[in-house]
Amino acid sequence: MQNSLSTPVLYLILLLSGLFWAMLGLGYKVADHHSCRTGSFSRVMFFSAGVICGVALLVENTNWGNWRLWALGIAAGVLFYLVLLLLMPTYRLGPASVVWIVVNLGILIPIFLSPLFKETLYWFIDPILIGLFVLMLLAFQRGMAQARETTRAGGMLFLFALLSVFLANGILLAAPKWQSIMFHGADRIGYLTISYFAGGVFTLLIDASKGESLRPTAWEWKAGLLSGMSTAIGMLFFMTAIKLPAAVVFSINGGISLLGGVALTTIIYRERLNLMKVVGLALGTLVLLIAVLRAPLAKQWHLTSSVTNHGQLSSEKSAQ
Repeated sequence: MQNSLSTPVLYLILLLSGLFWAMLGLGYKVADHHSCRTGSFSRVMFFSAGVICGVALLVENTNWGNWRLWALGIAAGVLFYLVLLLLMPTYRLGPASVVWIVVNLGILIPIFLSPLFKETLYWFIDPILIGLFVLMLLAFQRGMAQARETTRAGGMLFLFALLSVFLANGILLAAPKWQSIMFHGADRIGYLTISYFAGGVFTLLIDASKGESLRPTAWEWKAGLLSGMSTAIGMLFFMTAIKLPAAVVFSINGGISLLGGVALTTIIYRERLNLMKVVGLALGTLVLLIAVLRAPLAKQWHLTSSVTNHGQLSSEKSAQ
C-alpha cells in the first residue's frame, strides 16, 4: 500500500503526522490544566491508541509468535508510562510550551546512542548540539525568571525535571530504532499495538494495587482520548511517510510537532512570551534542525572538501 502512494501524497501524510503530534502536546496540557490523575489519563490514552493501531493491523501481516516482538513492545509500553509519570508533574512546574520543546528534543538521545546502532557520531557537529541544548535551557530559565513564573529554587527544580523527561523520552524514542533493526522494518504496527496495550495494562495494575478509583473523570476521558488519537494516528502516518528521505521526514515532522505544540499551548492557555523565551524557542528549533540534518550536513561538508581539493589539483595541473 505504501509503495502505491505518490510523493506529494507522502508529503501530505508527513505534514499530518506532525500536526497530530502537535495535538499530543496539547493533550498533555489539557490533562495538566484540569488536574487529571496520571494513571487514569494514561490508561485512557494507551487503550484508545491501542484500539486505533489494532484497526490498522488489518493492513499488516504480523508475526505474533515472535517473543522478541512482545518483549520489546511490552518494555516500550512500560517505559512510555514512566515517561508520563515524569512528564505530568513537569507540566505543573513551568510553561507547557517549554516542556513540549524539551520533549521533542529527546531525539538527541538516539543520536548519541548511534554507536550502539553501528551508526556514526559526528564529533564536529554533536558537541555543538549539546552546547546549544544547554544554552536553550538557560534561556528558558532566565525567561521564566523574568516573567516571575518560578522562584529560583522552583526554576532549578523545573530544569532538573526537564532533564529527567528529556532523558526518559529520548530512551523511549530509541525503541523504534531497535525495533527497525531487529525486525528489518516489519511488524511495526504490531509493535505499536503491543506497546500501547502493555502501557494501559501496566497503569491498570499499578492503580489497582494502590487502591485508587479506576473510573476516569470526564476530563481524563477527554484528555486521554485526544492524546491517544494524536499519538497513534501521528505514529501511523509517520511510519507511512518514512519512505521519504530521513532528513526530510524528521525535519518536517519534528519541526511541525515542536512549533505546532508550542503555538497551540501558548495561544489556547495564554502563556506569556518574552525575549529570552523566544531565544530559547529559536535555539530549540535550531537544535532540532541540526539534529535531523546532521548526516546530510556532514556529507555535504565532505563533498565540498572533495570538490575543493579536486579544484586545487586541477588548477595545479593546469599551471604545470
